[in-house]
Amino acid sequence: MRVSIILFSLVYFVYCQTAPDLPKLPPAFLVNIEANLMEHNKTYNLREFYNTQTGYARYEINTAESFTYIIVDLNKKQQFTIVDELTCTRENIPDTTLTNARSVTDIMLFGEKFNETYLGSDFEVRGVPCDSWISHISFNQTSTTLSNGTIIPSSFHNLTLQYFFTVESWGFRAVNVTRKPVRAVLRGTRTQQGTGAVSVFYHNYEFVNFVPKAPLQSVFQLPPVCVNYPQQIISILKTKSGGGLVAGMFFLGLFIGAGLCGLSIWVYCRRRQQIRDKFNRSESLASRGSTQE
Repeated sequence: MRVSIILFSLVYFVYCQTAPDLPKLPPAFLVNIEANLMEHNKTYNLREFYNTQTGYARYEINTAESFTYIIVDLNKKQQFTIVDELTCTRENIPDTTLTNARSVTDIMLFGEKFNETYLGSDFEVRGVPCDSWISHISFNQTSTTLSNGTIIPSSFHNLTLQYFFTVESWGFRAVNVTRKPVRAVLRGTRTQQGTGAVSVFYHNYEFVNFVPKAPLQSVFQLPPVCVNYPQQIISILKTKSGGGLVAGMFFLGLFIGAGLCGLSIWVYCRRRQQIRDKFNRSESLASRGSTQE
């Protein structure tokens, strides 16, 4: 009995000392996402750009029918949905749950609200050794309306979310990168309150080419279809290149203005000289006529 207690205590001590914390996403990154929704037999290919330091995000959804992307202004709590650069719809940022998550940010930020359990480092995803954590999530969701008009009734969710990150010893070409999200697996049920109807969820999110670097600010600029001309000019002037353009135009205007001013002065002086010469010639002719008389 004493030996069993000692062994149990040893295992518990080793586990508690070695279990790492769930890695946090960097404040800025870009990533490709393959979202496989098993219950719908569908795959969505997404690309996410995120920069919490500037307060912007961008989600690209590529399909055979159209190219749709969403630019999110986290500061103003608004998002713009652009389809084929032809239409632009502005709306408030909708509430996100795991069942309508569209990005690694949605998944990770939502999962951080719940305690996770470390499962170990004996996992392999796409040939890469990974650490894994799992969260058991239960919550009630009030009735809500999605941006596409779909009404989701009040329901109770009972889910598990498993995360996979590369082990700390796994290397990348960029020397400052040590951990990357590789996969997230969501399983569970949603029970509608009132009817008791049960929906089963099984989502598999593959995170590919995760780059922990701030995207170019130009990817967050709204296209012309979303803004009027004065707003476009203001938006351009706020950028670094726009500031350089303003400075260049200022000095160009100053140079042109100085040139025109100098030319005006020369034309004025030339004109005055011509008038003076004409007057002198007239005076000379008048004097000569008086002498001859």
